[in-house]
Amino acid sequence: MKKKNWLTLHSGLSLTELLVAMVLISLLLLGTFYMFSNFFASTLASQKTTVEQSDIQVASQFIKWDILMTGYGLARNVVPITITDNSGENNSDIITLRSTSFGLGGDRGKWTYIMQPITVPTNLITVRRWDNEDDIDTNDYITILSPLKMKVGALVYQVVAVTETITTDSIPVLILQLNQYLTTSTNFVFASTDPNGYESIVYSLNNGSLLRDDKVFLENIADFQMSLWIDIDGDRRIDSGERYYDTSPVYSNPALIPKIRLTKVVSLTATQGSQNYRYGLDSIKVENNVINTNAVGRNKKYDLWESNYNPRNF
Repeated sequence: MKKKNWLTLHSGLSLTELLVAMVLISLLLLGTFYMFSNFFASTLASQKTTVEQSDIQVASQFIKWDILMTGYGLARNVVPITITDNSGENNSDIITLRSTSFGLGGDRGKWTYIMQPITVPTNLITVRRWDNEDDIDTNDYITILSPLKMKVGALVYQVVAVTETITTDSIPVLILQLNQYLTTSTNFVFASTDPNGYESIVYSLNNGSLLRDDKVFLENIADFQMSLWIDIDGDRRIDSGERYYDTSPVYSNPALIPKIRLTKVVSLTATQGSQNYRYGLDSIKVENNVINTNAVGRNKKYDLWESNYNPRNF
């Protein structure tokens, strides 16, 4: 009897075996896709958190510089900082900072120095020319400060004409014609577009973005708050009743301005989570404000960021 070829009998797959193999491969692919999907989702979430932390840190340095420069060279009757408490979007604060110049806090401040002392009253001064966008222009308002940050002459002058020239020793200078006469030594000149002779920066919240003046400064912000420690008794300790959420005390009593020892800035970020994510709390307390997470969005992830800064020019 002739033997049958075993290979011939068992070549190919049955339909059942093929279906089983396809099911197993599908399960393997599904598991792999799920694993990679979770991995990429986790990586993306981690990346968002890292970017958010980096943005907050950079913003914190800008705010720190702005606060350090706040009050620089201001007249005694000018309040350097204004906090309009809980009057912005989501009851956030609106903060106005004032300084003769904020310099590197954003746009470079226009400044120069007087090259030649003036011994008789005149409305012409000679200043160093930078030959770029930092040069003082016609219609700018200028303030003159001594090296000790004291006002020299009038509180503010307006530039009515500018002449470029070069001195005999090849130094580029500007001759500024002012609207008033003065006598002054080789002091410093700061320019502003404000007739008060100082610059102002306003922080406010709009459509979920923190604005620095009218430019977007930070995104995904649900609340922005500032408070002050005013050392009323001068003991350099934060006592009960010395934490304020607006600047009404210093407006009613300007003598308290030098006693502002500490400013505290708190931001609440609200970044979009996945659709199935739900934040666990109905509300979040940010200083003296309460944020309703249902109103802002329960599928957002919230983080509080707090920084303390010591002003040096108040």
